[in-house]
Amino acid sequence: MKRYWFGIALGAIAVFMVGLLILNAGRHGAHLVEQTLESADPISIPLAFVPFRLGGREVGTIREIQFVRSSPEVVRGVQLDVKIKDPAALDQLQDCALATSEVANFSRRSTFTCLSPETVTSGDFVAFGKVTIEEAGIVQTLLVPVEQVQEWQGDDHKRKAHAVAAQEVEEALAQIRANSSGVTINIWDALKEAGLRFRADSHGAVLQIADEQSGTNFLLRADSSGVIIDATDGTDSSSLQLKADSSGLLLNVREGAKSSSRSISSH
Repeated sequence: MKRYWFGIALGAIAVFMVGLLILNAGRHGAHLVEQTLESADPISIPLAFVPFRLGGREVGTIREIQFVRSSPEVVRGVQLDVKIKDPAALDQLQDCALATSEVANFSRRSTFTCLSPETVTSGDFVAFGKVTIEEAGIVQTLLVPVEQVQEWQGDDHKRKAHAVAAQEVEEALAQIRANSSGVTINIWDALKEAGLRFRADSHGAVLQIADEQSGTNFLLRADSSGVIIDATDGTDSSSLQLKADSSGLLLNVREGAKSSSRSISSH
């Protein structure tokens, strides 16, 4: 029992130290953020755990988004660095007029689609950047609706762009936030392509750890419906999935070509 409480104490100290490091990183990066926003330099934002959706289906992750500017308040294009995990999606993207209508309000739910030749030539969409999939050597022009480009570069949007970009850059460095709605911790190392996301509120808790270089991922989700653990080792394609709820427990384990499954019912 002493070891148990000692482990909890060490964990609490570790969380406290991580919080201090994050706060120091935020203060150190504030000056850099201000310098970047006041120039016409591109704004590069490393993204952790942001899915890349094609036709509404998650097929990979967006590793970085870059806003190309001609002045501090005028965005001339968007460049995305994407990692695709679905082989079928890679084949589809080889010959795809890639488009999205959500570039002005980009989020985790944003999706991309392959336009038909008729839509491409209709004049309703214009080139507004590119999407790069390095591991496959694919670079596709990003098409967006004409009216969204006009809105993005309009005077009303320009006045908001500075504040929005400042918030996004600061949050990309590191984020720790606690208020009445819950606790959020986001950490992302762009060089190592690894990060951690933790969220806890009245609905439950989610912990996600990802290493893009090795393909290793860990997800823990706990809420009123039960507990889910999903772990994948990218080095040898091993995985473990555990689900526990009111109906019982389900465990799936895969090690290379071997797999096993076990379930225990509560009834």
